[in-house]
Amino acid sequence: MKKFTSILIRFAFLICCMTGFYANAQINITNGQTAADLAQEIVGDGVTITNAQITCADNGFGIFSNGNVTNIGLDGGIVLTTGLTSDIPGENNSDATSRERGTAGDADLAAIVGETTLDACVLTFDFVPTDEFITVDYVFGSEEYVEWVCSQYNDVFAFLVNGPNPAGGNYVNQNVAIVPTSTLAVAINSVNNGTPGLGQGTDPFPVSNCESLSLTDYYVNNPVGAGTTIEYDGFTVVLSSQLEVIPNQSYTFKFAIADVSDRLWDSGVFIKASSFSSFDCSAGNITPGSDEVCLNDADNASVTVTSSGVIAGDTYEYLLTNTSGDILAIQAGNTFNFSDLCAPSYN
Repeated sequence: MKKFTSILIRFAFLICCMTGFYANAQINITNGQTAADLAQEIVGDGVTITNAQITCADNGFGIFSNGNVTNIGLDGGIVLTTGLTSDIPGENNSDATSRERGTAGDADLAAIVGETTLDACVLTFDFVPTDEFITVDYVFGSEEYVEWVCSQYNDVFAFLVNGPNPAGGNYVNQNVAIVPTSTLAVAINSVNNGTPGLGQGTDPFPVSNCESLSLTDYYVNNPVGAGTTIEYDGFTVVLSSQLEVIPNQSYTFKFAIADVSDRLWDSGVFIKASSFSSFDCSAGNITPGSDEVCLNDADNASVTVTSSGVIAGDTYEYLLTNTSGDILAIQAGNTFNFSDLCAPSYN
């Protein structure tokens, strides 16, 4: 009897340990934060945030951590979803995870995709930048992939800015969440696996932006049975958005995501912790190991990649895009000329 009891205890201990290991191997998402909590989670250097507000169904937003065990490329931050955050952690065991929240859509998102939006989740706040550019990093994911690519179910999100435009006048719902080297909003029909889904031919057409099916470099496939870390069937690579602003002026920022055309098949956006920040944009030296650099000089200023901070044996490569959309690769010790260049760099 004692031996049998001992076996039960050992078995219970094993199950407990396995459960703990499985939990640690997943992305963690907590709910119940205020809008101010969410905003402070993503604010970084050079930005002061006030007047944060959240309009979203219960448990449709939260703070995530342990993202490093997933393939989304972000360790922590906040998530906004059209469904439930509790559905996001993997394994991916369904290609149709869906929660109909019964909440309203968003008129600004509807204007972007030209369709009805529903189950919107929206975070807004006012901010004042200390420098001339703002930036934010994010990943967009969805259950609409891949079956409903190129259909009317074009779930979308946007980062909309209102406030003074350095070029004159004001930004009015200026969307900074666009596909790199394009003017397209990031959505199901603009970033995908390059193949029209099951919706092709069965839904009302033409559908805008389906010519963008070649933009596969920004897409990560996460299919049922093979996607082990989050539920969404597909998502973008980590994308970074920037916008020129006027230092010390007041702006309004709006993060918004919504289902499109129906409430089915959920989508979400992950926003990197401390990534919403402002930075200076001027010609100069690039130091390998820095998180970002911005170059902006209409006179073709010479910019040198310095050797400061270089570790012997390591390769440092920065990918930047100029105003023509060309990708430029530069390495330590080389000097390049740029004109009107302003983009983040990745090493």
